[in-house]
Amino acid sequence: MLRTTRAQTLLARRDPRLAPLRDLFTELIGLAPVGTYLAELITGLDTRYDPKIPGTHPWLGRLTPNLELTIGDEHTSIAELLTPGRPVLLHHGSHTLPEGWANNVDTYRAHCPAHPELQGLLIRPDGHTAWISTTPDPQSTVTLATALATWFGPPDQGAADRRC
Repeated sequence: MLRTTRAQTLLARRDPRLAPLRDLFTELIGLAPVGTYLAELITGLDTRYDPKIPGTHPWLGRLTPNLELTIGDEHTSIAELLTPGRPVLLHHGSHTLPEGWANNVDTYRAHCPAHPELQGLLIRPDGHTAWISTTPDPQSTVTLATALATWFGPPDQGAADRRC
């Protein structure tokens, strides 16, 4: 981010020697792949965390798109569900929250009309996708437990184990 900010600062200088460089950047930004790359770089959308679980879905480790969702009869979005600053698990189908996580993760049985294949989605409080499933395969529940432990530590052991 610092490198990008410094480059922008240099390009903004009124030094006439930088005019050819500004002209070149203007042409390059007009190319869709370059414009997309630079926009993601400047906004931080290019950040991808190692999810520590197997998977090749393009959202895994990246910012989750702000999907429109249906929860029961209500319409909401990813951004609205992340407002409390807590991890969010969306599930549609067989994926449920493993035991011990109910106090630490907000869970919703949700449907995403734009992505009907979406069966489960674990989102970190910063909006990055920690786990995703597009299949009801029970093996993905194992990776869900791994993702939960990786990003949020061990599950609650219950009130009896929290005694001072």
